Amino acid sequence: MFKSPSTSIYIDRYHPKSDGKCAVSLRVTYNRNKRYYPTKYKLTPDEFSKMFTPKPRDPFKTYLAVLAAEERKATDIIEDLKDGFTWALFEKRFVRKTGDSENLFALMEERAKELKEEGRIGTGISFECALSSLKGFYTKPILTLDELNVPFLQGYKKWMGSNGKSNATIGIYLRNVRYIFNKGIADGVVPKEIYPFGSGTDKFTIPTGRNIKKALPLSEVSEIINYMAKTDSQAKAKDFWLFSFYASGINIKDIALLKFKNIVDDIINFERAKTKRANEDKPIIIRFAITPEVKRIISKWGNKSINPNDYIFPILRNNITPEQEYKLIQLFTRFMNNHMDDIRKDLGISTKVTTYVCRHTASTILRNNNVTVEEISAGLGHKDIKTTQNYLAGLENDSIRKMGNILSNHSQLKAV
Repeated sequence: MFKSPSTSIYIDRYHPKSDGKCAVSLRVTYNRNKRYYPTKYKLTPDEFSKMFTPKPRDPFKTYLAVLAAEERKATDIIEDLKDGFTWALFEKRFVRKTGDSENLFALMEERAKELKEEGRIGTGISFECALSSLKGFYTKPILTLDELNVPFLQGYKKWMGSNGKSNATIGIYLRNVRYIFNKGIADGVVPKEIYPFGSGTDKFTIPTGRNIKKALPLSEVSEIINYMAKTDSQAKAKDFWLFSFYASGINIKDIALLKFKNIVDDIINFERAKTKRANEDKPIIIRFAITPEVKRIISKWGNKSINPNDYIFPILRNNITPEQEYKLIQLFTRFMNNHMDDIRKDLGISTKVTTYVCRHTASTILRNNNVTVEEISAGLGHKDIKTTQNYLAGLENDSIRKMGNILSNHSQLKAV
């Protein structure tokens, strides 16, 4: 009758290192033959015993979870092999070269490269920034996933705060880390039992920034509309700011990506770049009306060609790389924000008049002028409101024109 091999977590007390630490291995016993499979842990006998207390604390709690996961893996392989067990078959499935599969730094670098190759340049750069930050905090060349326990994350958050980083930035970086950890669990690299993120006393909650929605009062919007630009650059920045405003808050990337083929009669139809990839199977189409003001801006600053595949505005060029596209959009956004800031100061407006503020101002004015939440959400391309994700497809052109006319007839608007 087949007798299954047995497994145990073993510490080699007989060969301690100079610092008193001993190698920790997984021991497999079969037919009185013992084989030892080393782990990365080296502990003193006292530290080893702390893993097996009723309620071990980190880092011993994490050590035990990782070692227990390795033991479960060995047990599952043994069970699967049953009476066909041989050392060669077992080791073929159990022993693996980890390489960089557990190294957070290498995994984040790989993810950033993947994102850039997919054309998701901004997200790729976000991973690179998070990686650079983590390396500033943890100076060793390798940071393994199982080292990302609650005390480590709390220490990193405190370090970031002491270096003047906001909760919003910390949150962005740690959501990238969380993505890598979740992938590590899915790939079987790290056990789910040591997942450090979540709510509760034994978990780490990723901080979020204070998302203060700031809309300009209608009087200040009117001041911007009536402002006499002092330079061509101011005039251009102001017109593109107003284009975003009149188009229900379209963001600058989507303005840059608009092509003449997006124009159908007096309506512009487009798919929001930010959510395009996530909604490939069911695209969300956003539409806004070409009011006289929108038409004027296109006529003044747009390309003269009307080839369907040409961009409406000369912000981008055809046949450029994703990296070039990202840089050009960033440059144009910075151009707009800088010149709009000059206009703001000239007018004595205290609130920043960034492209984001423009977007929120448009939606706030629409709300205060009896446009439904569903219409506003659809016009902004929000994907987090399920009831409005597919709303725009059925939104009548009259509703689209109504929203455009409300924003264009600013003299008749209700105040924010």
